[in-house]
Amino acid sequence: MGFDIAASGHGDLGSFYVDGKEGDVFKLRGLLTTQTEDWHFMKCACRWFLTNLSAIMGCGDETGLGRNICWDMKQEFPTKFRGVNFSTLKVTMGMRLMDQLSAHQKIIPLVRRTNTKILQATTTRFRRCTRRQGGVHRDGQ
Repeated sequence: MGFDIAASGHGDLGSFYVDGKEGDVFKLRGLLTTQTEDWHFMKCACRWFLTNLSAIMGCGDETGLGRNICWDMKQEFPTKFRGVNFSTLKVTMGMRLMDQLSAHQKIIPLVRRTNTKILQATTTRFRRCTRRQGGVHRDGQ
């Protein structure tokens, strides 16, 4: 999972990108983007991914707006999350992405239609998670 926040004039833009690896190929499994200044929500979403997805490893840009969230996630998930200086790696990351896409080693599936029931259920779970103190809880806990 990759995590980054960028400033904009209309709220901060947050991104959570989840890849799955199938052999030598990376396939997009999930993408959550936000436009908010609700830092608690972004931390809750990051915690949800790290808690609820098995065998996930995450990293986030610890040099920008997400510095505090990255620090918290490193403390809470020391074996599953690490902070990375994205600003020094952006060119390398961009070139690697282009190489992977051209070699068909990274697949971004087409989204043909949004299932609104799944989207509503997911949104409801995230809302419940942000209302609880002390972290992410599954429904019914």
